[in-house]
Amino acid sequence: NLCTKGKLCPIGLMSHVRKEGESCVLHYGIMHYMERLYCRYVGSYRGRIGHKAMYQMNDTNWKHADAAEKKNLHTEILVGRKQLAEEKARRLDLERDRDEKTKELELLKHTNKDQFDRLQKLEEDRKQLGVVKKEEVPELDSATVGRYKKAFSAFFNTAKKALRSLESKKEKNNEDDTKLVIETEEPVNLQAFFDKWYDKALDSNSAQNKRNASLLFHGLGSVKEGKNFYGRRIVDEWDVRFENIAEKGGAKDRAIDQGGPTRELLSQVWKQMGGLKVWKDTEDKSKRFKKKGVSLFETKNNIVVPIEDDELRRRLKLAFPDDAKYSKYLAFAKSCYLNRKKKEGVKLFETQDNGVVPIKDDELRRKIKLAFPDESEYKEALDRAKSFYRAFGRIILHSLANGHTISASAMPPFYQNCLLRDCSPKDNDYHRDDILKHLSESGVTKSVTD
Repeated sequence: NLCTKGKLCPIGLMSHVRKEGESCVLHYGIMHYMERLYCRYVGSYRGRIGHKAMYQMNDTNWKHADAAEKKNLHTEILVGRKQLAEEKARRLDLERDRDEKTKELELLKHTNKDQFDRLQKLEEDRKQLGVVKKEEVPELDSATVGRYKKAFSAFFNTAKKALRSLESKKEKNNEDDTKLVIETEEPVNLQAFFDKWYDKALDSNSAQNKRNASLLFHGLGSVKEGKNFYGRRIVDEWDVRFENIAEKGGAKDRAIDQGGPTRELLSQVWKQMGGLKVWKDTEDKSKRFKKKGVSLFETKNNIVVPIEDDELRRRLKLAFPDDAKYSKYLAFAKSCYLNRKKKEGVKLFETQDNGVVPIKDDELRRKIKLAFPDESEYKEALDRAKSFYRAFGRIILHSLANGHTISASAMPPFYQNCLLRDCSPKDNDYHRDDILKHLSESGVTKSVTD
């Protein structure tokens, strides 16, 4: 309060506190504090020389400190320019991404309205929940991937050894007997393949019938040895044999599996799994109505669909005025519709934006009940559906155990995280932005905020 010098430059300030410090303890203390703060004696301030105001102008130390100041200023300018250039590049990248996204959205708005609405809903959910968009994660280096693969392989090798301990001595001594032999025609028709080997699994539960593809649909237990006796055949390498039939009734060319046939079979499984269904081959009796001038089906938008119920009844009444005949042919028409539903079947999977997923249990049961109202047929169709799903699970397990590629469309990211990584949306490591995207891509129509 007694000092009235006002605002001073660094050199003027230090000259003032030195002079006044000869008679004032406060100025003396401030002088030593400033010299310590700006590293006159120790420290790393500006090349360990300190601030130039700590020295007399134009002496040797002052010149060194002045040079250090200019060098430091030059370095700060370079760093600032670099940061400015990085920020400019980052801003340009963001603007370019935004422009590309805007163009994609405009294109989607005209070409795929559903996907456009879904992306818009995703952005709204992000804003409403305050979810920060996740930055791109760099890919793992080859060394890290190699370590993960070794750990993965070691786990399944241990499982294979444990399963092998359940086998009989005869099978342990004969590696060929433990291999699962899968025979299929080329090209692969997945629906025919599943139907054929499921029916064979129903026909026989013998040990011999568990050396072929029917094991995909069988239980793995043995009457004598117990649970998982045949489990090793699922996780071990398979012997896939393609049979090319040159001419009907002609000789077959069989390919020996050295890895290629197995990969080709798995590739076709991932490609065709979305079309798999449970169905029943029935006779189309609707042609009988055409003779009477009544058609049970019509074409709308290039799709054959049944005639509306009221219209069908009107046409039948015109064609069969007699009540007895009318009732008879109405019941017959219903049976024709039912046969058509059985033949069309019930699809087991639905296609989403990012892959194929199983139909929900309740929806599957409802559709099967509509197509197969008879209780015994309903149970048979439901058991077939369950076995088909189980076969897919075993095919995926075999692919994991032997390092085969699983198509990304065969299991969307949300199911991969929940089923294979034991990762729940409640986990902190499951980024909220990933959860929103995965649910949106899975076709969630209700707002995730609900």
